[in-house]
Amino acid sequence: MTASTEQFWFTRRAGQVRGPYQGGEISRYILLGRLREADEISPDRHHWRQLGDHPELIPEVMRDADSEAGRRRLAAARAEADERSTARVQPRRLDPPCIERRNGQRRVVMPLMHPQAGAVRRPLATAALMFGLTGLALLLV
Repeated sequence: MTASTEQFWFTRRAGQVRGPYQGGEISRYILLGRLREADEISPDRHHWRQLGDHPELIPEVMRDADSEAGRRRLAAARAEADERSTARVQPRRLDPPCIERRNGQRRVVMPLMHPQAGAVRRPLATAALMFGLTGLALLLV
């Protein structure tokens, strides 16, 4: 790593200053298209230069994107760097609505459709699902 990629940078676009970001994060933002070569960066918020004046911050994979293989590597690098990628997100498990019943120290969680859930508690459980636990606490107060 060079000194530019290890130090912290501020970015400026249309007068809006953001940061500080590490050089590696700046490179990642360039790769993802969040920063452009025309954007300005500064290590101290006083001396601004265009991002294109710091070629060491531009990822290597972007410099080699002239061929078809380079474009495929660039697309793969972008997919790997993007934290919003859905490939890495685990699907949410949708549990059926449940109710919790306590008997002394013992706690039992059962589905709302369970016959032992009781008719009295179903409205409270439905309210808990609709308003969340905070809303339910406010309803009961």
